Amino acid sequence: MQINPDEFTKEVSPITRKIIGGICLLLTIFSGVIAWVTGDIAITLLAWITGVPLGFVSLSLLLGKAKQGKGIFSSFTLYFIGILLFIGSIVGVISGEPWSGIGFLFGLGCFALAKKRKRQRVRW
Repeated sequence: MQINPDEFTKEVSPITRKIIGGICLLLTIFSGVIAWVTGDIAITLLAWITGVPLGFVSLSLLLGKAKQGKGIFSSFTLYFIGILLFIGSIVGVISGEPWSGIGFLFGLGCFALAKKRKRQRVRW
């Protein structure tokens, strides 16, 4: 099955952007509340690793920054998220949560995507 490369850059309807942005914002708030209520370091770390990127996605979608061909995140935002994921993973592994090392892989993915996004913007 061949994937159409234009499929990922099609314009999404404004209603869909608002619905998905609202859901992401609710998940961001929910993860922050759960981290605050429990006070556990592992859950707080997980809330940061999931909440910050979801917060960026929700704001981008709700404020209309996710336009055709530009993507949801800028390269700077992807680098910032990657650094947060690296730091969170290191802190999680040091605190004895070996499964939090998965954030390191997501951080590498963010850096790879930021580098690709930066190259695409230079060509335009």
